[in-house]
Amino acid sequence: MSGDWTSHGDGREAEGMPGIRVWQVTPLLRTFRQHFESTFPSLWVEGEVTDFHGIGARGHAYFSLKDAEGTLPAVMFSGNVARSRVSLKPGLQVRAHGKLSLFEKSGKMQLVVDRL
Repeated sequence: MSGDWTSHGDGREAEGMPGIRVWQVTPLLRTFRQHFESTFPSLWVEGEVTDFHGIGARGHAYFSLKDAEGTLPAVMFSGNVARSRVSLKPGLQVRAHGKLSLFEKSGKMQLVVDRL
């Protein structure tokens, strides 16, 4: 994906504003998601577990990873939770492997964790 967002994706030219593209929300988020997923198909992230309140009814774990200056929401789906040798708990320092994704419905980026 190039850095020129005016000529990429589903943006359409704004009426009466030559050269200016206007995006609808969903195509813009989809373009960001595709960019994240192709740029970061697999990565390790190190941080402190926060916002973890236990494993949900479907077996998924929702939490965040933080460092001194930022916070990244994360999800670990049930199959990976069951295989994990690490028990998540707030304050735990971890290295998480996964991929970046953007949840289009909320517009939030998250790390989809496959192992700790």
